[in-house]
Amino acid sequence: MTLVWVERKLEDQERLEQQIKVAEQEKASVLEEERTRIARDLHDGMAQTLYFLALKTDMLRQKIAKDGEVVQELRDMGRSLRQIIQDVRRTILALRGLDWSQEGFIPALNRFVDGFAEQMGWQSMVSLEEQVRIPARLEPTIFRVVQESLNNAAKHAQATEVRVTLHKHQNSLQLMVQDNGRGFTQPSNGSGLGLNQMADRVSAVGGTFYIESQPGNGTVVVSKLPLPSVGND
Repeated sequence: MTLVWVERKLEDQERLEQQIKVAEQEKASVLEEERTRIARDLHDGMAQTLYFLALKTDMLRQKIAKDGEVVQELRDMGRSLRQIIQDVRRTILALRGLDWSQEGFIPALNRFVDGFAEQMGWQSMVSLEEQVRIPARLEPTIFRVVQESLNNAAKHAQATEVRVTLHKHQNSLQLMVQDNGRGFTQPSNGSGLGLNQMADRVSAVGGTFYIESQPGNGTVVVSKLPLPSVGND
């Protein structure tokens, strides 16, 4: 009788764990769909409107070129609009997910980094070790850390170059995202710039996360993600 009770308890626990797992997957799917929708709306609405406004300011400036004060105001407006457009485009990149179902994870990540760098006017250097078999459970974490690191660099670093490397080191994957921007003094509590979010993502898969940065010397975001032993994923 006791054995039957134990088996039922185990079955109930397994069923509950499976339900929780399904719920978490559904939640993640809904969040991803919402992020994609917001990015699409920003691109199709706000970004296009701002672009046409910038064109109009250029046209008006050319028509009233003799009025120096108005020309300067329009020039300032155009400059501000272009900055907003760049910020919106960066936000779109930060919101969009990464679909690697067709070309594979490494090629898709490479394309994402190059596209982000091109949008920001950065020089990019990407070194992704394609021979390493990356467990499927680590792929979303790797992408989000890269995405959030680049987004931080775009918002705060005033960088001109970024470097993303991913390679195997002993029994783990080491991911590094480096920029040559202005750097920052790291807060004593480890918060700020969305660093806690990245650290939580890495910790959730059993990895370690740290930042190296000093004012004037750029920033390096380092994640070490454990690889499963042979035969496990």
